[in-house]
Amino acid sequence: MPRPSMRPRLLSAAARVVRRAGAGALTLDAVAGEAGSSKGGVLYHFPTKAALVTGLVDEVLDVFEAEVDRRAAQDEDPAAWARAYVDATFDVAVSQPDLAVALLAVSDRDTDVMARCARRMADWHDRLLASGLSDSTAALVRFACDGWWTVGAIDGVARQGSVDHLRARLHALVDEDAPR
Repeated sequence: MPRPSMRPRLLSAAARVVRRAGAGALTLDAVAGEAGSSKGGVLYHFPTKAALVTGLVDEVLDVFEAEVDRRAAQDEDPAAWARAYVDATFDVAVSQPDLAVALLAVSDRDTDVMARCARRMADWHDRLLASGLSDSTAALVRFACDGWWTVGAIDGVARQGSVDHLRARLHALVDEDAPR
């Protein structure tokens, strides 16, 4: 049986380095130390720091999108993806705050990373529209969710009452706008 790839472990280590010490501390050596790997082990999976950053960003976005898709698949309603997007935003931001912190930190002033994020967010906006939401409602839902991730990454505070209330308000907005 083949050994599991070190790649996921290295990406988790990179997220922890960024969370603890900021994006400036993200080096191949720091990730190797955090993961209990050699620098050569890191270089095998990520030949440059830019490749590591791209891998980290893709991992954050992929984990989130997979969670939205998993939740949406459990509901046949046309607006299921929009509700799943809201739920995944609040649940993932609370349960995995390192993801949002890492994404914010490594994307700072990196135009390639920002463009990568922008493409994914545009795709998500299109999927919100495909859920039957109007453009303005899709934008409101997306901006509220983006803001929640950002605030969570900056201050790490997630008040359960706020989560429940905001989630309910966004669900109501989706249900009010979605076709029946």
